[in-house]
Amino acid sequence: MNLALSNPSNSEYQNLMKTLSKFRYLTGLIALAFILLANPTNATDRKSSSRDRKASSSEDRRFQDYKRKIADINQRVAAAEKALGQAAADYKAQVARKEKELKELSDQYRERAASTKKVVGELRKDQAELAEALGKYEVVLREKQVADAKRAAAAKQDAEAKRKRDEARKKGDARRKPQPKRTDTKKRTTTISKD
Repeated sequence: MNLALSNPSNSEYQNLMKTLSKFRYLTGLIALAFILLANPTNATDRKSSSRDRKASSSEDRRFQDYKRKIADINQRVAAAEKALGQAAADYKAQVARKEKELKELSDQYRERAASTKKVVGELRKDQAELAEALGKYEVVLREKQVADAKRAAAAKQDAEAKRKRDEARKKGDARRKPQPKRTDTKKRTTTISKD
């Protein structure tokens, strides 16, 4: 059943029904006018004369013309009703097609939304894991830096202590080492005595 034509509150349905009722009303008026014109109201019981025969033959022609016109109008009404039925069927088919397309688009949207939510969930999980790993790495790195700094300070202290020991040893060696004897140049000079 056509959705637009099955709903009396639909404006398209109301417009269509107004047009159809106007068409039927006009068709009825035309048919009534033909009938009234074909049956004169001032007919008498006189015998028909040649003049009346001519008038009646022209009336018969008019009556036939009116009948033809009524038949033509009836054919037009039938064609209009057939076109209306076809338009309603086309409209129904188009509505069904559009509803199917809308349902397909809605399903695609739901699938994409679900897929996107899943991906976002996985990415957030990965992000949390990476943040946790980064935190652990930062703790380990700080501990390593502190240990390296302590080792460097200890190595520096050891180097300083070693340097001081070396300096002390050099001083101690310098004190212990006997000085080379100096010969007195004055004493060496001998005086030659004259005898």
